Amino acid sequence: MNFYGTTLPMLIFTDAVLLTSFSYVVYTRPTETRFADRVKTFLTKRAFPHGIAIMGLAFYVIFLDVYLAVSRAYTLASLRNLAGGTTVGPVYTIGGLELSLPIVLLYLLYPTAMLLLAARRISDSGARRGIVLFTLGWLAVGPAIFLNALFAAQGYDVAAIGFLVVSVAFIPHSTVFRGTAGLASFFGPVRQVMPEAHPFTNRLGRGEESLRGNVVLMQYEPDARFEEAVRDFVVEEISGGTPTYIFTSRGSPIHALLAQVPETRFFLMTESVSYPKAGEAPSEILIPRNDQAVTLDVLERAMRSEPGSSVGLVFDGVSDLILYDGVEKAYKFLKQVNEVLGESKPPPCSS
Repeated sequence: MNFYGTTLPMLIFTDAVLLTSFSYVVYTRPTETRFADRVKTFLTKRAFPHGIAIMGLAFYVIFLDVYLAVSRAYTLASLRNLAGGTTVGPVYTIGGLELSLPIVLLYLLYPTAMLLLAARRISDSGARRGIVLFTLGWLAVGPAIFLNALFAAQGYDVAAIGFLVVSVAFIPHSTVFRGTAGLASFFGPVRQVMPEAHPFTNRLGRGEESLRGNVVLMQYEPDARFEEAVRDFVVEEISGGTPTYIFTSRGSPIHALLAQVPETRFFLMTESVSYPKAGEAPSEILIPRNDQAVTLDVLERAMRSEPGSSVGLVFDGVSDLILYDGVEKAYKFLKQVNEVLGESKPPPCSS
């Protein structure tokens, strides 16, 4: 019980830091792919107010954890519970509760502001509603935990009500992240649905020599059907057991042709969603066309879907990317894509 009384507030305060950091990521949607780059940007370009708020909370939590552990600011006492009996639990001193109050206030104010501001940016009504519901649940968690400790100081055990409030508050997770399960099942090994073939390397006159680890530059005449070469590439990768992902738009020539190839997986870029969402078919995931951070995230997940193996990648519509985002933004995005591809071991096959 002494261990419980000491570690319980530590765990709660740590959760406050982690969930506050979560709200920062939701609001800022950092474009950096490396964790170290994100931390550097957080401490420099976004030091005010985000860096100061979260780092200040983290340092204050460390101080309070040490104080509670050293001072043992609680006593074990018998508490009257809702069933009419008694339980033994930690009762924290008023001084300890007062020191905890700033954490509760910052936990409520900062994440609430970040999540509501993030919701205003989202065009998809379902996702926006989910974020708002999640925020309302968020607002209930901090006061519920604090009131539990306050009632305990008065001799009452209301932990059951607190746990019920926390459980109900996090139900909106299923609304906000309803596409997560579909996205997770989208990645995985390829079923052997066709005999191994090498139409792409045969087209290049390389026999059955593997393309992995090689760089091939192709030039086509303007009137040539480049979609057929891409189809040969995809068939060769999938028949060899390589997961292959296609970034394109619904109804594009590439989508129409490759939809007939079994085990092909599409990331369909569209303006109708604000987060990755399952498409009409199991082989489709819809991603927002105007959010490059999301595209980089799913690209990185695709590269890591088969650790130690290659994956096939087709990115269709670079011209559309330039028209939508402009030359400079498109160049920066493609440079980040190359960084993601360069970090994969072994190198992915791409087209």
